[in-house]
Amino acid sequence: MKFFLFISIFISAFCSLSAQFDSNTNFINASNGTSSNFGIQTVSNNSNFARVQSYGAKFDDGSSGNDPDTVGSPYMNDEYQLGSIIKDSLVYADNIAVKYQVLEDYFIGKLSLTTNDEEARVIIKSQDYKIKMGDKLFVALPSIENSGNLEYFQILVIGNKGTLYKKNKKIFKPRIMATTSLTKNSPPTFKDDEEYYFGDFNGNFTKVPTSKKKILELFENNKKEVSAVIKKNKLNLKKEEDLIRLFRFYETL
Repeated sequence: MKFFLFISIFISAFCSLSAQFDSNTNFINASNGTSSNFGIQTVSNNSNFARVQSYGAKFDDGSSGNDPDTVGSPYMNDEYQLGSIIKDSLVYADNIAVKYQVLEDYFIGKLSLTTNDEEARVIIKSQDYKIKMGDKLFVALPSIENSGNLEYFQILVIGNKGTLYKKNKKIFKPRIMATTSLTKNSPPTFKDDEEYYFGDFNGNFTKVPTSKKKILELFENNKKEVSAVIKKNKLNLKKEEDLIRLFRFYETL
C-alpha cells in the first residue's frame, strides 16, 4: 500500500497540513490543518529545494554538481530505485521510487519509477521511520556533531548486542585550473567516503576504528576471541564486508 502525506512549506517556516483519505487511490492528500511526522514534503516554488530534480549544490568555484564535466555525483545512485517507508515494522509506502542525495543528506521520492521527475519530493527526515532503497536500509539518528539535527545512517548489522551503522559521505573537490603548460585542468569531482559506527543498547554510539588494536577496545570483554577471529580469517578491517563479518561473529559470543 502506498501511503503519502504531502506537506506544504511556507516561507514563515511554519508547516501545517490536514489529511483527506481518497479510498479510490489509497493515497493521503494533504492541505492545511493537522500535523504528521512522516511523508513527502511538497516544496514551495520559493524554497531552495523547488524543483528538486534540477537542484545542484553550488560551490565556491562557481561550479555545480549538474555541470556536464563534473565527475561523479552527489547521489548514491543517479537513477531512482524501488523503495519503501517503514514504521514500527509496518510498510507505510511500498514500491515507491527513491534516491539518496548523500552530499546534502536527504532522500527524494516519487510515486513510482515511471512518475515524472517533476513530481519528486523531499522525504521528511524523522526518527519515526526507516527508508529502504533497493537492498539498503536507512534510519535518521541525531547528528554526531549536533544532536539537535538528524542525519541518515545505513544499517549494516542488527544484533542482540547492538547495531553496526555506515555513514555515507560525498567529498566535493572543486575545479582546479591549470597554472602552467605542464599541468592540466581538473574538473569538479565527487568522491565517495564513509565512516562506521556501533551503537549498543546502553546508549553508546562509537566510531569504529580501522586498526586492529583500536577496534579491540570496542570488544572489551571479548578481546581474545575477536582478535583470534581477525587473525584466523585474515580480516581487513578497512573492507566493509570484513567489518560486517567481524560484527556478526561478535553477535555469536
